[in-house]
Amino acid sequence: MRRILSLFALVAVLVISYSCEKLPGGKHDKGPHVYISGYYSARLHFTACYWVDGRRYELKDSEGRDTGECDLYVDGNGDVYVCGYAGKTAQACYWKNGKQVLIGESKEDGVAFRMAMYDGHLVICGRDGNRGCIWIDGIRKEIFGNDAGSSAGSEINAVIATDNGLLLAGRKDVSQPKPDFLLHKNLDAAPESVTFASRDLPVLDLRMIGEKLYAISENSFDEDDGLIMYSLDDGSPWTEYLFASNYDFAYTADGRKVAVGGIAYGYGPMIIDNENDNSKVLTGPYASFTCVTVHENDIHVAGVMSAPDQIGLRSLYYWGPDGLPVELSLPFERDNFLSADRIIVK
Repeated sequence: MRRILSLFALVAVLVISYSCEKLPGGKHDKGPHVYISGYYSARLHFTACYWVDGRRYELKDSEGRDTGECDLYVDGNGDVYVCGYAGKTAQACYWKNGKQVLIGESKEDGVAFRMAMYDGHLVICGRDGNRGCIWIDGIRKEIFGNDAGSSAGSEINAVIATDNGLLLAGRKDVSQPKPDFLLHKNLDAAPESVTFASRDLPVLDLRMIGEKLYAISENSFDEDDGLIMYSLDDGSPWTEYLFASNYDFAYTADGRKVAVGGIAYGYGPMIIDNENDNSKVLTGPYASFTCVTVHENDIHVAGVMSAPDQIGLRSLYYWGPDGLPVELSLPFERDNFLSADRIIVK
């Protein structure tokens, strides 16, 4: 009888545990939920993944190739979209709730960089066989065509939905730093070229803050010197204060500017703004904060840090409003190649 009761208790625990398990996408219980995309490696095999409230979901390739991610989007239904590439030679693809969709016609020199929802359509921008293009609900549309500037190819790096239409940023010639901007007012028609007060630096992302449009670019064309965000209206920098290496930016409802990154001596503070407040809000041993977002004026960040119980072995962490680190990777994965690139709270 005791054995039967023990078996019943075990089954009850398993049923309760299974019923509490979150799905990788779709409706969850009452939020907000924290979504983070990134990757990890094991035995030099790279796997893209995302986390929902700390639970990891791996993004596999149908052919067993390495995978990498570039952008994360969560719609109003809780469906999770991640775009990126598969294979060391790179074929553009995306995943919806963990299911892969291969969109690149070429298995080489392709990547899906960014995503946006526009007029009910999922639009992904990137490169396919070194040609800049977008995919509208998975259907490929080449942007520059034969106007690409050189054999180096072209690319579309960023996309954002605005009141005026769907704005694209890329380069007709990737051997040159100067960006090109195109506006799609109708997805069935060709985009038109538009001009902004841009810098001669590749645009990696576009952000709308209030009614102002900003570009995120590399701080230097030929050196790994972090990122800079500036206004496309007048070219002015979003903040005069720069890390030695910026990685991401956010803006709070009460006017605080937040930048995350890493500086010299192995420490990565998070700076909260007003250009004058350079206090270290979050620090950790050999920490580098790589993505940030703001939800209801609370700041959420993710990145890598030396594990407190194994100094020198870096691991992935998330920091919420309480400032306490939550480890995302497993202890045996520490000191592998790890990255957290996008964070969304909704």
